[in-house]
Amino acid sequence: MEKLSKSRLLYLALVVLIAVTLILAVYFGINFIIVSIIALTLIIISAIIFGIRASVPALIVSTACSVYYFYQFTDCLELSGKVIILLNYFIIAITFGIARDFFYRQKKNILDYKNKIAIDSESKSTQKELLESILANIPSVVYVRDADLKFIMVNKAFEKLVQKSSDFFIGKTDYDIFPEKTAKNMVRDDIEVMENDKPKLGIEENIFLSDGKNIWAITNKMPLHDKNGKVKGIMGISYDISNIKKVELQLRTILDNFPYKAWLKDINGKYLAVNDFLAKSANKIKSEMIGKTDIEIYPEELAKKYMSDDRNIMETRQSRYFQEISLTNGKPALHETYKTPVINESGEVIGTTGYTKDISKMQEELKELSRLNNLFSAVIDNIPIMLFVKDAETLRFKLINKAAEKLIGLNKNNIIGKNDYDLFPKEQADFFVTKDREALNNKKQLLIEEENLTSSKNSAIIRTKKVPILDEDGNPICIIGISEDITKQRQMEKTIKELAYYDEITKLPNRHLFKDRFDIASEYSKRNKKKMMISMLDFDKFKLINDKYGHDVGDRLLRGFADRVKKIMRKTDTFARFGGDEFIFIISGFVKNDDMKKFADKILGSFENSFVVDDLELNIKGSMGISIFPDDGFKQDTLLKYADAAMYEAKKKGGNTYVFHNNGNNKHKESSSFG
Repeated sequence: MEKLSKSRLLYLALVVLIAVTLILAVYFGINFIIVSIIALTLIIISAIIFGIRASVPALIVSTACSVYYFYQFTDCLELSGKVIILLNYFIIAITFGIARDFFYRQKKNILDYKNKIAIDSESKSTQKELLESILANIPSVVYVRDADLKFIMVNKAFEKLVQKSSDFFIGKTDYDIFPEKTAKNMVRDDIEVMENDKPKLGIEENIFLSDGKNIWAITNKMPLHDKNGKVKGIMGISYDISNIKKVELQLRTILDNFPYKAWLKDINGKYLAVNDFLAKSANKIKSEMIGKTDIEIYPEELAKKYMSDDRNIMETRQSRYFQEISLTNGKPALHETYKTPVINESGEVIGTTGYTKDISKMQEELKELSRLNNLFSAVIDNIPIMLFVKDAETLRFKLINKAAEKLIGLNKNNIIGKNDYDLFPKEQADFFVTKDREALNNKKQLLIEEENLTSSKNSAIIRTKKVPILDEDGNPICIIGISEDITKQRQMEKTIKELAYYDEITKLPNRHLFKDRFDIASEYSKRNKKKMMISMLDFDKFKLINDKYGHDVGDRLLRGFADRVKKIMRKTDTFARFGGDEFIFIISGFVKNDDMKKFADKILGSFENSFVVDDLELNIKGSMGISIFPDDGFKQDTLLKYADAAMYEAKKKGGNTYVFHNNGNNKHKESSSFG
């Protein structure tokens, strides 16, 4: 911009100078010839300096001045002469301007050409250095051979591969460097490239080296031409893919040994790898699937579905399980499929991978299993015994049947997932948990003959078998409980026991239970060296009441007497009905006979007050006979016989009294009587 401004100023100054000079010449009346020379000189100078662009305005100014001069001095030249002079001025100005412009343009072209040659030379030198640097540092093997297939150039990677310097290769062929089989394959490809004059790309080679090692490489071979277009050699570039081959072999091994159909696809849906299982299911071989898309392999409808799923997986970058129809030996079947995007280290999705398995048989098996499970559940639910399963670790309920629901008093939805503490009182839950752990820790089934089951809505007595279930390693995984409600059984047993051992009218022990109680009491007396009195009591004239008022009144009289005597008996004593209006007593823990008399007085004292039955007021008395263990004997029958004899002795005395048997003199000691 600054240079351009100076040029314009100089140009303007020159034009002004020309104009002023001519005006002054005219003004002072200088000779025409001199004016013309001055004008011509200024025009030539401006044309030489500024080219044709400067000569034109200079010519216009000088012409204007000349015209003015011509008209002022008309006698000097004819009009035609004046025009010729002006034309000469114009031609001279244009000629000098063009000549100047042509000269400077040629000068510039020459300078530009010289600069271009210098730059090209420097660029070629830089490119050569750059190329040599690239060839020396790239990991790929690069080499150049002449028309006779002799090496004329190799890079550092080639030297490193063969472990020889570049001087070793120059002028040699593949046969001089590699084993014959490897060299033969390389030369065959080289000749094909040179004869066809076409590159051969993606050649997969297994290169065996002279030291016995081998590598896998992908090689691209291109023909080289001279300036006439004739093939003069060949250039090869090889990429070591040994690691890729190793990974490919591992991938192929994994895929071929995978139990399901498996694959790997690129981002365009082309198969990069498949296993035999997948290929066979599509009635293909693996090589027929590699590089192809689903649309080229499967029926159109299936293929579009697969490709749509792949796109969805890549767009969402999310793995997915789903069921779909796929082929098994060429036939459609239900499959379970897993697909996931393949993402590289840069976070880019570069494809998909996945597997699929035929679950059609599994579905049938599941249906059958479901049917069997329903049947099993129906059977379990209709078993009248409580059945439950708990987790071995948490002891939470995993399964219960209808009988368990009924026994616990809750719906299974309110039981499954809960533990004993959620359902039962703490003390009861503690007992259940302790027994569960005992069975699990011992890894043996445990039988609990009787336990109480009390929930918020029910109460029962149960008999339970707890069975731990172990895994293959012998570790418990759950515990099965089988509980039987024995509440009615226990009630029945109690009823039977009462019928067998208790009197139906008075609810007192009968003579059978009396015998058991005697054995217990006699052992206690022996152990503690205490005495025990065996007493028999019979109502006086009880038959008269039965005859007069009936047996129902008599039975109620017996119950009233029993109720009175129960109140003075101790828990360790036995008060039994022997039959009819006869009662038997086992009273232990005595040291002195006088204490026995006091107890006998209490018993007979039960008759002091009348017995009221409905509106009847009944008065009755009783007679007692007493034998002493061990003074009178040790056997039950002997002592009962002595007590019975003593009781009849008391009746002979008029009743309402008691008599002790004396084994020593076979006489009865008389005690106080009640008037």
